[in-house]
Amino acid sequence: MGKRPGAGKKDHCDLHTEDGLPDIRLAFLGCRYVPHPSEEENGVCRPLNAPEGPGDALRSVRPERAHRWQQPCHDELATDPDRRCEDVEREADRLGGGCESGKDHVRQSGRLGAKGVGSMPDFELDLDTTLSPLGDGRYSGRLVERWNVGIGMNGGYLAAFCLRAVLASSPLPDPLTMTIHYLSRPEAGDVEVQVTPMREGRGHATYRFDLLQGDGDETVIRVTGLVLTGRLRAAGPLDFVPAPPDVALPEASSAVKPMSAGSEAVALWGRLEQRVAKADDVFFLRTEPGEARTGGWTRLADGRPADALCVPLFLDCWPPAVFSRTMKPDGAGAPTLELTVHWRNRVDPGWLYARFVSDQLAGGYVDEKGELWSSGGVLVAESRQLARYVGDRGETS
Repeated sequence: MGKRPGAGKKDHCDLHTEDGLPDIRLAFLGCRYVPHPSEEENGVCRPLNAPEGPGDALRSVRPERAHRWQQPCHDELATDPDRRCEDVEREADRLGGGCESGKDHVRQSGRLGAKGVGSMPDFELDLDTTLSPLGDGRYSGRLVERWNVGIGMNGGYLAAFCLRAVLASSPLPDPLTMTIHYLSRPEAGDVEVQVTPMREGRGHATYRFDLLQGDGDETVIRVTGLVLTGRLRAAGPLDFVPAPPDVALPEASSAVKPMSAGSEAVALWGRLEQRVAKADDVFFLRTEPGEARTGGWTRLADGRPADALCVPLFLDCWPPAVFSRTMKPDGAGAPTLELTVHWRNRVDPGWLYARFVSDQLAGGYVDEKGELWSSGGVLVAESRQLARYVGDRGETS
């Protein structure tokens, strides 16, 4: 357990001073907890529970704001499979407004591996999920180590890698569901994704995908699963939505910054910016066990706007919720065996709020339910996963 400077031999950092202000110089598992600059006034940090104000909590969002994703966006244009190349070029000029970056975003969206999610090749996630077509639903690519966490690659990164191949194959722009099974641990290096259409209809298409990698003299399936694609519709008069979480917005939250993101074991954290509304939102800021929950605000550190490709990554990039209850993590963590994601709305490009809850740890396995919300109070996606609970026993399979 990392210690705050001057904390003596205390096992946990005292997160607040006598005035109730956060004293957050935590170092644990390669992380430190620091106040966001907007929380500092005259060199003094405000308390984590920021005062009420405009937009302070998602609960203040009006119902009519829940469908801002309906507004036209570059991805919506570029993902229409019926658009001709000259149409995309013409629309790129219009939407880009003469700005080369705007034009490039639209034009890139039609390239391989980006259909339905947009391609932004200057960003890490797009570079590290780049695919080349081999024909017959086969795509070659290369897995990289900068998405590693613990003893292997992050499952959300692997899901995004496979999803990109499926969206390159589908005539429909939006992923609706994805179920992924992690069969064995991939290594950094060359891989192949095989996409097999199970059924392609006018409104929906279902695909199986297999992530293949050489292992000695044989090729093995590292990851497999199914994806359903379709087209998300505009809001209807009978729609109903859940209440958004009651949390402070990103600008009123505090950052969890990686201290050793260059280390292979925590490379994933160098790819992300994460903020929490209060100290007990992640287990390594707790002073005692609590409910099996975790989460906070997330975005990519290199400035890449969020989109559908980011969703499985963001739903698998926080420490397991069970750690907040057991307080017994180790290097092996709680490896995911199966992950299911449902996309419920199109994705706003800014901060997304992820929250996770585990209901049961039994028989050596733990479940985890996740939600992903926009800062406007829109439920973007939901997830559920089953993980092997390792705890402090050091088992990995």
